[in-house]
Amino acid sequence: MAEYRPLKVRACDAEDVQILAALFQDGLFRCQDLEFDAQARTLTIRFNRFCHECEDAGQRVISALQVGQVLGLKSKGLVQAKDTQGQNSFYMLLDMLLHTEGDDPELRLICAEDVELRLKIEEIDIIACDLSPPWRTKRPPQHDE
Repeated sequence: MAEYRPLKVRACDAEDVQILAALFQDGLFRCQDLEFDAQARTLTIRFNRFCHECEDAGQRVISALQVGQVLGLKSKGLVQAKDTQGQNSFYMLLDMLLHTEGDDPELRLICAEDVELRLKIEEIDIIACDLSPPWRTKRPPQHDE
């Protein structure tokens, strides 16, 4: 483990996507943190990213992930309405899976509670960067073994 250094990464192949998946695992986002621009063919997501790579394993940071060359976007399980307590629903990213069979690759963002984003992409073109300094979190992610 290392001390925190701001993330600035570009993914251009399947191995790079696996690295981003590990860095963004347990990242939290809300529906209003998603911006799909069909004309620019980009999907941008603002995450509250858990810093797995840090020595101090109890830190989060605001990060952005932008996927380029997006030809289409489908979602499953996203709820855009407010939940019963009046707070916006948060979604936790569990994994990013790349499927390259067929004409166009597909990037799947798998989230907890059976939520998923499926992006039909022309090619792998993803950038990610941290936007804030890290802070201590009171709720580190809990994983069942």
